[in-house]
Amino acid sequence: MKRILLMILVIGVLLLSACGESSGNGITHYVSEEFSYSIDYPEDWIMEALDTNRIGIAPSESGFNQIQVNAYLGEPTIASTPDTMVQTANESDLQQFADTLGDVDLTISVNERSSGKWDWVAAFTLTYEDVPLEGGLFIKETETITYTIFFLQSEDWPEGQEVIDSFSVIE
Repeated sequence: MKRILLMILVIGVLLLSACGESSGNGITHYVSEEFSYSIDYPEDWIMEALDTNRIGIAPSESGFNQIQVNAYLGEPTIASTPDTMVQTANESDLQQFADTLGDVDLTISVNERSSGKWDWVAAFTLTYEDVPLEGGLFIKETETITYTIFFLQSEDWPEGQEVIDSFSVIE
């Protein structure tokens, strides 16, 4: 009987750590040990593992507001790739995203190398189902992992920016 209770406790702890840990201040601290990053989000938001290297985070009643964090193993490429090639690749990826929505007009306002926390930043606007949307793509590379944060918002969303700002690579 003790063995069964211990197994239940271990499984519960594993599930809790996989979903994130509430800090008691209304914030859930999510850590990906496999990809060495963390991100904080309000505990009443929903976090979903979309596949092995991608999570989605959104308010429970978010409309279009959402954040997606992706992590890819591999050598960094932005530092050694000409800006025009990175710009073209990002424009293509963003256009493919817009195409999945249907007939929308995509306007990319920023698509450039950055310094500081992010290595590359892109920002865009589009209208979907008569709703104007803003979005962005942030890219950070380490020696072994590339991180991307993609976000979409239908309104001013300071909480979303706070979540993005909380992202950190665990060294």
